[in-house]
Amino acid sequence: IDEALKKFMGTLYNVYGFFVMYANLERVDVLKEVPPVAERAIVDRWILSRLHTLIDSVRGDMENYHLTNAPRAIEEFVDDLSNWYVRRSRDRFWGAEAGLDKQAAYATLYEVLVTVAKLAAPFMPFLADELYRNLVCSLDPDAPASVHLAEYPVADVSLKDAQLETDMAFTRDVISMGHAARNRSGIKTRQPLAEFTLGGISDPEKQTVNRLAEFVHDELNVKAVVFTEDLDAFAQVTLKPNFRVLGPKYGKGVQAIAKALATGDAVQMKAELEATGSLQVEASGETYTLEQSDIDVQTQNREGFFVEMDAKKFVALSTELTHELTLEGLARELVNKIQNMRKDADFNVADRIKLSLETPSSLVEEAFEAHRDYILRETLTTTVAQSPSGHAFTVAQKLNGEPATLSVEQV
Repeated sequence: IDEALKKFMGTLYNVYGFFVMYANLERVDVLKEVPPVAERAIVDRWILSRLHTLIDSVRGDMENYHLTNAPRAIEEFVDDLSNWYVRRSRDRFWGAEAGLDKQAAYATLYEVLVTVAKLAAPFMPFLADELYRNLVCSLDPDAPASVHLAEYPVADVSLKDAQLETDMAFTRDVISMGHAARNRSGIKTRQPLAEFTLGGISDPEKQTVNRLAEFVHDELNVKAVVFTEDLDAFAQVTLKPNFRVLGPKYGKGVQAIAKALATGDAVQMKAELEATGSLQVEASGETYTLEQSDIDVQTQNREGFFVEMDAKKFVALSTELTHELTLEGLARELVNKIQNMRKDADFNVADRIKLSLETPSSLVEEAFEAHRDYILRETLTTTVAQSPSGHAFTVAQKLNGEPATLSVEQV
C-alpha cells in the first residue's frame, strides 16, 4: 500500500494539485476556446497519443481478465505524465503569456486528468471520484454526478501517433544517457555546456533527434547537438581477457585470445558483446565463444569529454566551459537559490518580490547584469534594491563556489 501510495497515487494527486493551483491562479476556462489537437505543441500531441494508446491497453487487459496489467499500465503512464509531460511543460502553465500555447497546455492536462480518473476508477474508486467531481462536476452541472456513472473511456484512433511515441521514447533514451554522462562529470545540469555529440545511430534516428532537438537542448542544457561516427575522438575502448576465468577454460589459448582482442575493432566487439551477450573470436585458427564474464571492457574518456555507451549508440558530453557559459551557469544558479528562498520564506507562487544581491565576486555581478532580464522574469522580481529592508529574508549563499548574500521580500 505504501509503495502504491508513493509511486502512483501520490504522483497522480501531485499532478492534479499542480493543475488545480495554476488553473485557479490563472482563472483558466478549460471548457471554452479549446485549441484543436493538431495546433497544439508536440509534447501535447505525444501525451494524448500515449493516453489513447493506454485506453486501448487497459480495455484489452480488462476484457481478457489481465487485472494486474491494467493498473500497472496506468501507473507507468502517470509516471510519464508527471516526470516528462508536466516537467517539460511547467513554464507553459506559469509565466508564459496568455495565448494558444498556454490554453493548449491547460486543455491537454485537463483532458488527461479527467480520462485517467475514469480509467482508474475501478482500481481506486474514492480518489478517482474526488478528482472527477472537482474537475468535471464543478464545471459542468449536466455531467454525471460521479465518475462511476460516467462512460468508461474509449480510444480515439485519430489521436494515436505510434511514430511520435516511438520517436519520443528514443529521444528520452538518448537524454537518459546524456544525464548519466552529466552525473559522472559532476557538472550540474544548471550549468550550460557547448556540445552534445551522438553517434552510432541511423539516419532516421538522426532525423528524430533533430525533430525533437528542443527536448535534448533543454533537458541536458546544451547549446548544440552534433552527430558523429568517430567514437575514438571522445573515448578509447579496450577489451582484455579475464585471465582468472579464461585460464581454466582455454589454457594456453588465452594468450591468442588476448592478442585477438587487442588487435580487433574494440568498439565493434563491444557492441556485439552487449547486443548478443557473447563474442566470437578467431585466434590461432580456433574459434572461441566468449561470454561477458570472460572479458573486461574498459572505456577511457579523452580529456574534456564524458562518454556513455550502449550496445549500439554512444553520447559524448563536452565539459569545456567558456566565460559566457560560466556566466550563464551562475545566472541559473542564482535563479535556483532565489526560488528556494521563496519557498523557505513561504511566499505564494504568484507573489512578486524585491531582491537585493551583495557579493564580493565580480563574476557574480557580471553574471547578474548579463542575464538580468532572465533572472528577474524567472523569480518574479519587480524591484532590485541596493540593500535589504529589516523585513527581508536573507541567506548567505555559495553560487558555484562564489560567495553572495541574497535577500528577498514580498512587494
